[in-house]
Amino acid sequence: MTSSSPPGARIGRRLPIAGTAGYVINSGQPAAIQPSSSDTSNEGVTGLDGSPSSILAAPCGDEDVMGVIELVNKRGEPFNFDDVEIVSLLARVAGGALSELGAQAAVPTPAELARELENLARLDASRYAALARMIQAVLGQS
Repeated sequence: MTSSSPPGARIGRRLPIAGTAGYVINSGQPAAIQPSSSDTSNEGVTGLDGSPSSILAAPCGDEDVMGVIELVNKRGEPFNFDDVEIVSLLARVAGGALSELGAQAAVPTPAELARELENLARLDASRYAALARMIQAVLGQS
């Protein structure tokens, strides 16, 4: 991914826990930095070609860090205290949303799944048949 990538191109992607984002995950604290030209700790991690000129990263979540919001290369001036406050607020909101999604995305137990399949078979036989064929294909059964 290059610096010309469209905004949001990295949303939802898993990246290595390194550089500034790694610090933020490990410390639970936001960070706003202007790396020196010799600092290569964020090279490639941010998805840019080369090293960024400025980084603001904030943890998503309060107690448990669910991810990091990271902004790079602010135009015109370095990230300031107001930027850190706004991004930290947004990151807390995002952390709550990610936590809620994680709770909803829990994998059902085999018994729960069986009950849902039985309900689907009873309420919508054609959808159940289509799903059963897909499951058979995934399991390699005919």
